[in-house]
Amino acid sequence: MTITKKIELEEKENNWRSNKALILGGFVLTVLAILQIWANNTLVTYGDKFDKIRQLEASVLLENQVLENDIAKLISLGSVATASNLLGLAEAKSIQYLH
Repeated sequence: MTITKKIELEEKENNWRSNKALILGGFVLTVLAILQIWANNTLVTYGDKFDKIRQLEASVLLENQVLENDIAKLISLGSVATASNLLGLAEAKSIQYLH
């Protein structure tokens, strides 16, 4: 084997190694790009779900406050007195105590 053939073989091996490195680098970049797209999509999806849960929480808190206000109105002394009058109950006129 002559020196020129050895140099040509070494150049071919070097070219193949550099081509292999480029192909491997391109493959790694493609995989990383796909992973980045997947991560962004997942993050957006969970963001939407989180926003819906936050809106639902606000709705439930508002409904809870309305119900607490209704309960406070219904158990007030004025409401109880009005309801008892409608039922025919009256104020006690003479109170007798038993010993």
